[in-house]
Amino acid sequence: MSLRLRHCVECPKCHTCYLIGFSPYRNGSYLTRFDACSREEYNLYCLCDGAQVPSRSRWCEVKPCEVSKAAHDRGYGKLDEIWPINRQLQDKRWFDITKYVQG
Repeated sequence: MSLRLRHCVECPKCHTCYLIGFSPYRNGSYLTRFDACSREEYNLYCLCDGAQVPSRSRWCEVKPCEVSKAAHDRGYGKLDEIWPINRQLQDKRWFDITKYVQG
């Protein structure tokens, strides 16, 4: 299976994950920046709300995810096609030299 790493915004109601940079989406949903100058906040207009009421996501809520090829081609998917990567593990150093050097 071919996976890609992308940043996603998840709809809080239906839990569909949308890939940033793929808007507008084929299902009628779309993602915009809250402020034209801001890269910190996004408005998600999800089809489950009739694309009428946005949910706002801050950059700290954007999830790094592994994305299946099918979901990547679509630009969105459910949690069985898109898997959030644990930020704690992502930020953790792979090699900590202090464990091996006596000081």
